[in-house]
Amino acid sequence: MSLRLPFARPGACRALTLARLGLAAAAALSWMSATPLAGQQTAPADTATSTTAPCPWPATPGVPWADTAAAAAHLAAVGAPPDRRAALLAEGDSAYALGRHTTAYTAFAEAARDSATYEALWKAARAAVDVGQGIQDEDDAHGWYQRGETWARRAIQLRGNRPEDHFVLAEALGLIALDVGVRQRVRMATEIRSEALATIAADSDYAGGWHILGRWNEGIMDLSGAARFFARAFLGAQVFGEASWEKAESDLARAARLEPTRIVNRLELGRVYMKTDQPEKARAELQATLALPPQDEQDCDYLGEARDLLEQLRG
Repeated sequence: MSLRLPFARPGACRALTLARLGLAAAAALSWMSATPLAGQQTAPADTATSTTAPCPWPATPGVPWADTAAAAAHLAAVGAPPDRRAALLAEGDSAYALGRHTTAYTAFAEAARDSATYEALWKAARAAVDVGQGIQDEDDAHGWYQRGETWARRAIQLRGNRPEDHFVLAEALGLIALDVGVRQRVRMATEIRSEALATIAADSDYAGGWHILGRWNEGIMDLSGAARFFARAFLGAQVFGEASWEKAESDLARAARLEPTRIVNRLELGRVYMKTDQPEKARAELQATLALPPQDEQDCDYLGEARDLLEQLRG
């Protein structure tokens, strides 16, 4: 039986999308025995942002400039803060804004080891997950997701009332879930849902939390009735009984209302409309998706998926 729950931000180099993330569980943590916070293993070198992307996404995700040089000049003009921790955080923020996730991770992790502040911890978690999504080797990527999980849990222990740490933990767990067995997937599916609920409990307008919940409901409802019964009866997944297509639709619609220009929100809502036999709504949502400008590299993949789904509707 295959239990799958879509969830996190896939990297362009891996065949992962929010529409294909596993319900999951933790693999062995032996890699952590020598480096509990994942800061000692050799990190992959940052790869330059592709200049041959299949669609014209901005070179600097999250920075309102069309070219990396302008963004880099602005970030350099900000100047380095006086103390080491602040300087490392600033370095990490600058690298992350330029899409250099490995460099960002190194800075954030070092800042967290120097002084385990909340900002350093959750940003190290986010960067670790992003590094993993850019690695094709599944074992290496898995190790980076585990790093992200570890940092995120520490951030939650330090200050568990913020949405971003719960969101990143749910994201890391969802990616780890791709490589584990069914029983563990079920356990992790329950925790992923709990972390998504904690995300929106901390901030009801945090679109990512609603997106995860919507994808969680969709992923459970994609299972056969027999598979859901087996999971509830024999694997302790009573929470699977809470899932419904109505919740999948309403949660994803809320995510799309909160972040209407986020391509993946509109794409996944359109996909749910297709699965629930609402072709006109699906067509409108997918057309709206294709009208949006890409904001990062994986949006190019999402736009391709939207085109494919529209073709299915036409067929």
